[in-house]
Amino acid sequence: MYKIFSFLFIGTFLMLTLWSCSENSNQDSEQVSEQDIEDAGILMEDAYVDMENIISDLNDSSPTDLKAEMTLVYSKIEEALELDPDNYDANFSIALMGLMLVIANESFDEMLNQWEEYFDDNTPFEYNPPNSSIIGRGDFGLPVNSKGMQIPISPFLYTPLRIMTLPADYIPQFSELQNIVRNDIMPYVDKGISGLAKVEENQSFIFLVSSKMQPDVDSDPLELDLTEVYTIDMMLNVIKALGNTLIGHNFDFITHDADGILTELNLGSQFGALNNEGATDLASAHSAMQTAIIKLDSAISFLENETDDQNDDMIAQMENEEDYVELRDNLAEVKSAITQPRWLYYSKNEGDEYYYNYNESEDSILVDIQQFFLNPFQDLKQLIPPYSVTVDNIINWDWLEQVDSYHNFEYDTLTFYCTEMGNNSIYYFEYYVEIDPLGNIDTSMYSSNVNIPEEVIIAVDRKADSLAMVYENHIIEAYLYWNCFYSNECSGSQKEIIRWNVFNAEYDSGFEVPVITWNADNFNEWKNGWPDPTFNGILPQWTTDELLDFLGINDEDDWKKVIDW
Repeated sequence: MYKIFSFLFIGTFLMLTLWSCSENSNQDSEQVSEQDIEDAGILMEDAYVDMENIISDLNDSSPTDLKAEMTLVYSKIEEALELDPDNYDANFSIALMGLMLVIANESFDEMLNQWEEYFDDNTPFEYNPPNSSIIGRGDFGLPVNSKGMQIPISPFLYTPLRIMTLPADYIPQFSELQNIVRNDIMPYVDKGISGLAKVEENQSFIFLVSSKMQPDVDSDPLELDLTEVYTIDMMLNVIKALGNTLIGHNFDFITHDADGILTELNLGSQFGALNNEGATDLASAHSAMQTAIIKLDSAISFLENETDDQNDDMIAQMENEEDYVELRDNLAEVKSAITQPRWLYYSKNEGDEYYYNYNESEDSILVDIQQFFLNPFQDLKQLIPPYSVTVDNIINWDWLEQVDSYHNFEYDTLTFYCTEMGNNSIYYFEYYVEIDPLGNIDTSMYSSNVNIPEEVIIAVDRKADSLAMVYENHIIEAYLYWNCFYSNECSGSQKEIIRWNVFNAEYDSGFEVPVITWNADNFNEWKNGWPDPTFNGILPQWTTDELLDFLGINDEDDWKKVIDW
């Protein structure tokens, strides 16, 4: 705000304003009385008991089930901080309970599940039960041993890929998720990070983890020191990085119907465009991830240099120096991944969907993921060649019994000629018409490498229309498929029969979908229309040919002017 004032008022007034604010801050600090400090301590004693019960219940319940209890104790901790902003236990507890409230948020849980489903070959949010390395969900929670001291880097690295390939059924809910991240999650995260900054000033800080807070209630109490504080700080910064990544671009739909599809997905809309604060949000995400690295490095150093009795420490010192070396090597790997290009290897599974891993294969991409955050896309829709969007209505029918099929009527036999065909060539075409009970017509020309004669199209259309008049409320299929494999089989005339099927059907479901039509009229024009195959330097070595090979569109036969459902 002071930067705005500096453009509106003279420098002297700004200096006076800053001085005044400083004075007020000092006065506020002096107003903390002994009674306030005592009252804050009493509140924190009550809050501690509440946290004992909540963390104990996590052994048998999910964080979501305990959200109401967490919210109440969080308010009690906030009240204690208002009385005594320097209370270390309150500053630590506001971070811990804030982290647990983030984990308890249903939309955060839904977000984790979305990522799990999308990366089913690389699951960055694998669930850890309470007696493993984390009390919580998806690598986010209270660390209980040295295995919990790791940065969940995968979601941060893959989120840009996820955003750039959002499936159509995910988009309508994205704006709701963004609002929850902005309004419900980030305030907890930011307040927690601020609280831990205060705690980290006290190198002797200890938080007692009672027996009731542990999976084994017969265990002795444990001490939580700055090793765990830095680790929790790391986790909060990872969540901050992921959250700011998700809110960088606008994915709002004005409506979730045909009008919304036409308005938002066509060029010139704000959908996919950088938000007003998007560049700042994405830069903040990158900075938060680097801060997470610093915090975890501090945790490792603090742990390594501890001199107190380790028998009652929550995370005890590791016996071998090699363990610290391994942790730091992993940390260096994470830092490398977010600050410089690295090779990302990919493969295809049986369903021809790409999955990503770090196992070397013959297919690999050099990825500089920091460019997504530091050189953000102004509009994701501008990453591909020019296009326009229309809307198609998709009706899913429950196809019941077949009531009719094709007959070898001479009336339906067509004669056409194979001419000017080279030796050992394969020539084929198929023309297909489908009419559903609502009268919607789908016409397709499948894999044709010769022009379908006009009389074939007319005859098949006529047959489909005549069948639709007879079989009302049925699905009508009328089609013709013809091929000849070698020139000696294709000499002279070839006869083929129009085929048809008629099915009884009933409505199952329906939805509206976007249909993309490229402005280009052929493959070469479309290929030359790709704005930047490196995507703002994220894929610094990619050429257009490599990009299209990755997409599996290498020539005219692979390309379609219209992409529909």
